[in-house]
Amino acid sequence: MRACVLVLRAGALGDFVLTLPVLRALRDGFPGARIVFAGRTGFGGLAAAAGLVDEVLSDDRREVISLYSREAGAADGICRSLGPILLAASFVPSAEVTRNLLAAGAGEVCCLSPVPREPSRAHAADHLASILRGRIDIQPPAVPRLAVPDEARERARGHLRARGVGGRCIVLHPGSGGRLKNWPADRFVGLAARAREELGLQVVAVAGPAEAEPADACLEIVGAAADALIVNPPLDLLAGMLAGAAACVGNDSGVSHLAAACGAPTVAVFGPTDPAVWAPRGASVAVVRDPSGDVAAVRVDDVMAALEGLASERRPGWGA
Repeated sequence: MRACVLVLRAGALGDFVLTLPVLRALRDGFPGARIVFAGRTGFGGLAAAAGLVDEVLSDDRREVISLYSREAGAADGICRSLGPILLAASFVPSAEVTRNLLAAGAGEVCCLSPVPREPSRAHAADHLASILRGRIDIQPPAVPRLAVPDEARERARGHLRARGVGGRCIVLHPGSGGRLKNWPADRFVGLAARAREELGLQVVAVAGPAEAEPADACLEIVGAAADALIVNPPLDLLAGMLAGAAACVGNDSGVSHLAAACGAPTVAVFGPTDPAVWAPRGASVAVVRDPSGDVAAVRVDDVMAALEGLASERRPGWGA
């Protein structure tokens, strides 16, 4: 069995996307090793489809859970399953995990808290990439990129066609992990109308996976203004839709991060969160934020101006 590099990453969708530069660096830096991702299987599946990892371990598997144990030999199971571990990169700040992996014979274990420390204003992707400092240096800015297979794109096109969306579309995502981050529903409705009338785009509203979405009534309002409403699609289908979209507008959310990583021209509406640390990164990204930090103070005109700016730059993905 080939030796492997193990990456332990808990967290939500945005956290996973921000870790993509680390996975890519390990893929390139250890060409002869198997790259193993331990975390949510849906996220690992995206990375596997993009060629960034070779194997995915669910974070609820016994071998992974045992890493947190204080009992002797707690990591023996995962080491028997994976074979020799050249390097373990852990974004789980646990002394037990580090000790157990080293005791089981891992060649090296590097551990990093996934949240940048205050008062550092380092972008989260750069912070995460620093786990490899001295091993594989990733020069900032660390930009998450996710290659979406052609079959996922085609499946997404078929899914949208079946719902009456056959042309260029804009994907609107009105949810996030916290209500203070959510742009009001009526703004999304106004944006949908203007995107349709002024940009000639069909409108797709998406309810993201495993998030604290806005109230059902809010989602219904936005969905009613769209040409199609897609609720909690599988991640590969969501990635295919985002990769083929003319644009995506969302809040400070994992879906906005995923859209940017998939290459979609992305406008992220921010509220109280610091975009210097948490903004999506990609080839075609704009962040709109009112100086007050109140997401409700952002106007539809502001978001339209950002969309038109991305269109005028003719960046990859616009109008694809």
